[in-house]
Amino acid sequence: MPETAKRQRIQIPSASSLTYFDFNTDESIVKRLTGAVKEEYKNLLRNVTGSSSFRFTTACEASELTKLCSRLLEIYTRRDYEVAFPDLHNITPIKDPDLISSLKEQLLTAFQEESSGLTLGIPEIVDYSTNFRVKYSVATKHSKEYEEVDISNYREYLDECHVDIDNVSLFGKHTLCILDENENLLQTFSIYKSLLFDCKHGDKTYHLCEGNWYEINTNFIVRLKTELDPIFVDDHDILCACNQKREDEYNKYVEGRSPENIRCLDKSSIAPQGQRTVEPCDLIAVKDNTAELIHNKISTRSAYLSHLFSQGVNSVILLRQNAEAKNKLKELVGHNPSLEEKIDKDQYQVTYGIITNKTREMKSDALPIFSRISLLRCVKTLKLMKVPTAVFLIPDNVDRKHPNED
Repeated sequence: MPETAKRQRIQIPSASSLTYFDFNTDESIVKRLTGAVKEEYKNLLRNVTGSSSFRFTTACEASELTKLCSRLLEIYTRRDYEVAFPDLHNITPIKDPDLISSLKEQLLTAFQEESSGLTLGIPEIVDYSTNFRVKYSVATKHSKEYEEVDISNYREYLDECHVDIDNVSLFGKHTLCILDENENLLQTFSIYKSLLFDCKHGDKTYHLCEGNWYEINTNFIVRLKTELDPIFVDDHDILCACNQKREDEYNKYVEGRSPENIRCLDKSSIAPQGQRTVEPCDLIAVKDNTAELIHNKISTRSAYLSHLFSQGVNSVILLRQNAEAKNKLKELVGHNPSLEEKIDKDQYQVTYGIITNKTREMKSDALPIFSRISLLRCVKTLKLMKVPTAVFLIPDNVDRKHPNED
């Protein structure tokens, strides 16, 4: 899943249809499928493996190769698969070298301008049971160790080495190193293969993942915009422009503007005993006969937004399913009969506040493409629970590129 660089391998021990694998075609790039072919093709081959191309074995005499290739070409040109898999081309790989070259130029510009849409991630599944560390390597020089992969650490190391990135090819020469707790090298990847990036070129949208470029179907993007733009609101009764460097400082400030009507629940938890922390929201207030659960996040970085949107859904589900969680929330809001009544009746609405320097006129276009996909999934889930949802783009008055400056 490019949005969070999440990877998974799914295997079922017996022959099953594709629906049993339960992956979302809107959010996932399928790297490889292995399966049996339809009955009508079994005279040609039995099993196939691949994604945009495939590998197979078949018993065939040399004299029959021409006939086999003609039959395969005929199958290749068929479009009947679009009926069974209408979303298959929402995300498609790009092979055109001229287009890729243009996209790489945009990648270089984004890196030089420190775009928040450009991030780093480990491009393969890693065994997290091992306490691993991260280093960056330029030629024979290695950086200090870091606890996680972060593009800001890579930039820091380039500054220390006095290296300017003026050509995309340099990303291929620099290395992301994964080490165990004894500093033994586990895996290495080129920086280029570790970059995650989406951009527009012409009137189309593209995404870089694991060193490969993908086109996002234009009709799919239009559908996202049509469904999401209506939930982006132009103003909000509680949320205001952000002049604070940290989210917790902003949440406290908003609470302080109207302490009788708003409760700040940042860093609190409604998790039942023995379970991991579940934050109900950052701010809670009464709005339109509901308890408004407000979740705020600085930045439009895709991975951060994924967590934000999921948090909004998970807290509502927990509150509706678990009496202990509901009682904990009532304790957190203190003596507030109006809020307690809404909580008892499960009357909620969810508002996502995104602190950004992007304008409100952009609406859903202000978010990375995979964040829009994630948001739509969460909005649909909340809609099933009859929970209204809104998104408010909070003006950011802080220079995030230079956090040490006042």
